[in-house]
Amino acid sequence: MAIVLNRLLLFLGCVGLFVAGVLSASHYWHLSPGCGAAGGCESVLTHASSKIGPVPVAYLGLMGYLILTGFAALRAVGSIQKHFWTVRVGYLMSGIGFLFSIYLQFVSIVVIQHICPWCLASAITMLLTMIAHGLLFNEGPGEAPVSDPKGMSLSVGLIALALVSVGVKAKMIRAGDSMNQTVEVQDMASLIPPNAHTYGNPASPIKIVEFADLLCSHCQEFSPTVRAIVDNNPGKVCLVYRHFPLDRPHPMANIAACVSEYAAEKMDFFKFADAIMNIKEPPKDPDPILNVATQFQLDVTDIRKRLKNPTDKVFERVEADVNAAHAYGVNSTPTFVVFIEGNKTTSVANHVNLEELLHEPRFTKILNAK
Repeated sequence: MAIVLNRLLLFLGCVGLFVAGVLSASHYWHLSPGCGAAGGCESVLTHASSKIGPVPVAYLGLMGYLILTGFAALRAVGSIQKHFWTVRVGYLMSGIGFLFSIYLQFVSIVVIQHICPWCLASAITMLLTMIAHGLLFNEGPGEAPVSDPKGMSLSVGLIALALVSVGVKAKMIRAGDSMNQTVEVQDMASLIPPNAHTYGNPASPIKIVEFADLLCSHCQEFSPTVRAIVDNNPGKVCLVYRHFPLDRPHPMANIAACVSEYAAEKMDFFKFADAIMNIKEPPKDPDPILNVATQFQLDVTDIRKRLKNPTDKVFERVEADVNAAHAYGVNSTPTFVVFIEGNKTTSVANHVNLEELLHEPRFTKILNAK
């Protein structure tokens, strides 16, 4: 029974390595691990509770699962009796880990009001790990050494599988669902409409069309970088901003987009957008967005009136952007559609891959030209 329990702990440790590894990669690259239809990953993984000080909780989870998996492998190679101290320590670690997971799930469900399936999977894995440690602890060290001759091969195989799986998933996360796609532009006006918000010289040969959510933390963090690309290449690169509000993780995203369109009628769009992007915690009501409008002396009463009319032009403009995003396969933010003027073939990148894309010869030929 002790050997079976230890093999179970080895398996659970590798499951935990995979989950915590994926979450760690997501934190490192500031990307969503992918939540499927459930959604909510971005809200949970960017919340203050996802870090202890400057260290992401996912990193601590990865370290914890590495230790627990290492303990199980040590017991398999040696003996459970000889290394019974690892059972005691593992029981304590998994118990603390489970209690902390319960706290994080409480914050996720009650405070953030979103669920990250990856975080939930980690909590369930830690619960099962704690139970298995408890059962193994109750077995006691035994009178004679209990070794597992096949444990070494099993340990190496499972750990290797977990690490390879993390590497594959991390590569997928970094690449993004849209990266490396090429799309033929049938109607340029659908990609860059006449009323588009442009940053830089509109006559620049390289166009970067950004589909973004003003309340998306990744968009907020990368915005200075993409603006710098334009600033550092005057007359060569133009940024075109288009809305793709993600209402599921950000309930007020569509409102923020519409209010920014209202502001664009009165002032510089990007100046107002920058102020909206300074709202770091996604609001649950329009007040923080309207407070920004007040700072720019915009008519909040008029804004509220227009937001009540779903046929208003601000809604139409945002809807046109969303429709264009769907046409180009956009499913996350920020996503960049990049092309050279006169060329109908576009490339699609995310914030991790954009600069890498711009290093391709077709773009560097323009960027390095004097």
